[in-house]
Amino acid sequence: MAFAANGTSALVLKNYLLKSYNVGENSRYLKIRSACDKGRSENYRRPVEESLTYPYISPNSDFNIAWIVFDIDRYFNPYELYDRNLPLPTFIVFNPKSGYAHLWYKLKNPVYCQGSFKKSKPYKYYRAVCKALCKALGADSHFNGKLCKNPLYPEWKTIQFSDSEYSLADLAAHLDLNWKEKKKNKYTAKKISAYDSAEEFSGAEKGSRNSSLFDYCRFKAYHKRMTADCSESEFVEWCVDCVREADKKNPYPLGEEDEKEIRQIGESIGYWTWANLDVLSVTQSKYDDADRERSLKVRQRKAAKKLKKIERYMKKHPDASNRAISRALGEGYSTDTVNKAIKKIKAAQQAAAEQSKASAAEVVGLLPPLHIVGERFVNQVVVPVGDSNGVGG
Repeated sequence: MAFAANGTSALVLKNYLLKSYNVGENSRYLKIRSACDKGRSENYRRPVEESLTYPYISPNSDFNIAWIVFDIDRYFNPYELYDRNLPLPTFIVFNPKSGYAHLWYKLKNPVYCQGSFKKSKPYKYYRAVCKALCKALGADSHFNGKLCKNPLYPEWKTIQFSDSEYSLADLAAHLDLNWKEKKKNKYTAKKISAYDSAEEFSGAEKGSRNSSLFDYCRFKAYHKRMTADCSESEFVEWCVDCVREADKKNPYPLGEEDEKEIRQIGESIGYWTWANLDVLSVTQSKYDDADRERSLKVRQRKAAKKLKKIERYMKKHPDASNRAISRALGEGYSTDTVNKAIKKIKAAQQAAAEQSKASAAEVVGLLPPLHIVGERFVNQVVVPVGDSNGVGG
């Protein structure tokens, strides 16, 4: 069983944890998420006391945040905290095999996190403190804190590093809260799918090892799925191999000790991609000419109805402005729509007027001059029937 650095027994630590989950009269009915590993294995909600026997637990209830937990995906030396002048965590929970750790910070005043309260200033302040402390620690920025190493689990090495409980102001005193993540311009930022060489992948952020692996391999899996001629199991195994090879290029690799974690990432990519990406369904849904033509006809019919309605209103109210027409016809007839429709109507009327002028010109052009018409009838000789010499018989 785990012991604190000051000799505190695990029973005291257990009571300390149980107290942090206290949310009032109904605490005995509270359930938190716990699991046998970080994947899907027996990942369920259980009563708090039962959950504390599992390797991974949720550090907070669904109602408030009493613990801030950070994931260090590298060998962690506690003396780094002194060197960087950072606040000391309440617990440091080590994995003895890899030296990776979870740092638990206890909040003096839990932060309420239900519903619309996430838009409030206290919650935003909490998020700013978390981001700044995560950057200062060099922790995994993509770690969501939902499942953490249980300080009471016997296979982990737990050290109670500090007896202090921190307010957000106490933590912020050691940090630069002006730090902001640089927003990537969607037109100029380099896409993750462009990772094609070991040098580019090795430049990924140190604290987001698993996320970088996932993003690097999933784009390759999408391309493979479009060209793959294999079974589902073969495809999933290919994704696992892809993750394994990519991990070797990582500056902080998982290695053979975390083969199970590599397999989980590969299977997650493989099963989702196989189920949601199908070559035939994608090509039919996006490039079916019959569907496109049918959709185009529907849109054209709707546009023609709107045009006729606007034209009828203009005939009844010839002095109405475009904005007045838009307000009178209501939803679906914005000022922009009315402006475009009126331009079409005027263009159609102008084209019809020009066509009528052209038709009149063609008719006039077919008739001979008037003096020719007159001479034709005046000089015409009528020959009676039966007399070739012009004399009737």
